[in-house]
Amino acid sequence: MRIQIPCPAMPPPTASLHLLISRIRDYAIFTLSPVGIITSWNPGAVTIKGYTAEEAIGQNFSILYRDEDAERGIPDHNLRIAEAEGIFRDPEGIRKRKNGEIFTAEVEIVSLVENGVLLGFAKIIRDVTDRISMRDDLRQANNDLEQFTSIAAHDLQEPLRTVTSYLTLLNKQAGPVLDEKHRGFLAHAVDGAARMQRLIA
Repeated sequence: MRIQIPCPAMPPPTASLHLLISRIRDYAIFTLSPVGIITSWNPGAVTIKGYTAEEAIGQNFSILYRDEDAERGIPDHNLRIAEAEGIFRDPEGIRKRKNGEIFTAEVEIVSLVENGVLLGFAKIIRDVTDRISMRDDLRQANNDLEQFTSIAAHDLQEPLRTVTSYLTLLNKQAGPVLDEKHRGFLAHAVDGAARMQRLIA
């Protein structure tokens, strides 16, 4: 005889989705009306943007952009792209927090359409400032290393040419009078200097 253990009923999908979004802290997830008015605001948006839900909901989402970008109409332009193509993506967007701090964000705006009618938009923002900073630091370190290597190679070429020339001359003049063992040592030295020249050329 099997004993069935009753399981709690799953909440409807909309409730489950709302619960999931409400627990996400690393992403700002919120919705907009067709004209860009903020209609919902998750805790991640509070963390990343600095506005409380009470402060954000009802505002035009252009408050999340730099003043100069808002004046140029970039927020509305991004909505129109999302409306026309279904989604707008900006992997390294420049955005603004409530306190005026500028940060780099990975942004997606998705149009919400039902039966051909635009209901609004969902917007997802991830703060990637640290990732971009690390990438830029790595690029700078690589550039510095390449520059150092180039300078070091250039500075080594002249003394190495001198060493190679003297070793070659010594091999020609003294080689015949040396025994086989010492001629081998000298030949290895000449070959090593030549290989080093090729490496830094």
